[in-house]
Amino acid sequence: MNNTMMISRVASMLNVSRHTLKLWEEQFAPFLTIPRDENNARTYTIGDIEVLQLIKNMKESHAADEVIINTLELQGKEAEKTPPSEPIEQVDIQTSLSKIVSFVESEEVKKLLSMDETVKRLEKDIVHQVHEIVHEEIATASDAHASINQMELNAIGKKIDHLADVSVDEREFYQFEVTKERQIADEQMSAREERLMAVVQDRFRDESRAHDPKWGVTKIKNIFGFAK
Repeated sequence: MNNTMMISRVASMLNVSRHTLKLWEEQFAPFLTIPRDENNARTYTIGDIEVLQLIKNMKESHAADEVIINTLELQGKEAEKTPPSEPIEQVDIQTSLSKIVSFVESEEVKKLLSMDETVKRLEKDIVHQVHEIVHEEIATASDAHASINQMELNAIGKKIDHLADVSVDEREFYQFEVTKERQIADEQMSAREERLMAVVQDRFRDESRAHDPKWGVTKIKNIFGFAK
């Protein structure tokens, strides 16, 4: 009795596409050697179907390919320990599939899956830590940049204050110089007035005495009233 199946029937039994079966055949080649008939069509044995069912169950459990390979290797070692049984005419496929499910749920497989999940969690933790470090570096760089900007602003402010102080000092100096110049000009004007009055007084002294005894400084000032 022929105990092999064509790819279309196996795909229907496992509820996967024929393309998926061919892909698994390539990915897990050491554990799947699918023979072909005279028409070069794939013919799947019960052992091939068991391996494919195991791969499907672990794929649905989101197991990584490496974990699936380790599981298939473990299954192969267990099969080597089991003595070969007498060939039988007919095999109960449902019984074989039940054995596969039991194997998938075994402690060995659960341990492999748990290790895979642990590795994934560690990877997530590492990625999270890297993100935190990057954010901290960015924040530190931003604070340093802001501090530098603040220092530059403070320096500019000090320069402006210095310029303002210099301007005040210069204005005070100019005011002092102007006041000083005015004072000197006033003193020079007073000196000129005194000299002019002395000259006029000397010139008309004799004449004033001869004609008008009241001639004096007061009268001279009245004549030259513009010189004050």
